[in-house]
Amino acid sequence: MKYLVILLLGLPIMLNAQAPDKYLFAGANANSYKGDMGDFNQWNGGFQAGIQFNKKKKLNGALQLTFGAVSDQQKVQESAQISQDPSPNSYFKSNFFAINYEVHYNIIKTSKWLVYISQGVGFIRYTPKDEFGKKLEDQPTTRAEQENFRSSSFMLPSSVGAAYFLANEVGIGIQTTFYNPLTDYLDNISELGNSDNDNILNLKLSLYFPIAFANEY
Repeated sequence: MKYLVILLLGLPIMLNAQAPDKYLFAGANANSYKGDMGDFNQWNGGFQAGIQFNKKKKLNGALQLTFGAVSDQQKVQESAQISQDPSPNSYFKSNFFAINYEVHYNIIKTSKWLVYISQGVGFIRYTPKDEFGKKLEDQPTTRAEQENFRSSSFMLPSSVGAAYFLANEVGIGIQTTFYNPLTDYLDNISELGNSDNDNILNLKLSLYFPIAFANEY
């Protein structure tokens, strides 16, 4: 493990002394859900990786892959009041995979600091399951009659973030994102619920490594 850390921290020595045009970033994230069952009540972990473009002063892009999960459950007294048939599920956990491209507007950009807001577009695939690990998509009695859904959706992630870079151009960054998926089925509940589209709050902690190699030797 220590050799991996030494390699990663020493990587910038092999790179151009100028500000890198691109960074590779990776790290951990925490995700919370808002929908028919709750309002950002529970947190689940995940990880992300991507490429941050850094050529422009104000506008730059980023391409990102994210893996994570969201979950929640209704309180016992709330679910006990449900007498309708079909009956919506009272628990869910959705593992998800997301890919998105976002445009960053840099509020502050110096050799050491980067502060930005961003707007993106992406795709999310999710799999809501019950407390026994069974897919809720395959349980039609948890939804209204003839109510079906696709376990994927477009999303419009909105973010704010910041990063600090060391002298060797390795950086550490944080980012807060609302995924804004265009679906109401992260929890398997829509017609039997009372909310609009579900949402995911995503908090990221990432390490940045420059990947702009020197053009001349």
